[in-house]
Amino acid sequence: LSAALGVHAAVILDPGTTGSFEISVRFPEQKGSHQPRPTDGGAEENGEGGTPGTWTVVHSKKKSGSGFVDSLEKLEGILRAVENAGIVQKTVVDKALRGSTPF
Repeated sequence: LSAALGVHAAVILDPGTTGSFEISVRFPEQKGSHQPRPTDGGAEENGEGGTPGTWTVVHSKKKSGSGFVDSLEKLEGILRAVENAGIVQKTVVDKALRGSTPF
């Protein structure tokens, strides 16, 4: 994410061995140009909504059976969730998916 979008990703370790692999996006608390879309209750796993200041699961190995991020389609879903949270612009994600990024 850092190289593709210029976004810092953090790792939060589970205690012990869980077999889980989840990716969440935190919707910004501030209002303005980075205001997230409102949630419709189905935001989990698609990153299309979220309450400001909260985390939304956008990929889950176990819960949705999505497995590891091992395809371009899965990566695009994660990057689009970052975009939908208002963290980066669509053009940045589009360029990252084409392999053309300034970061």
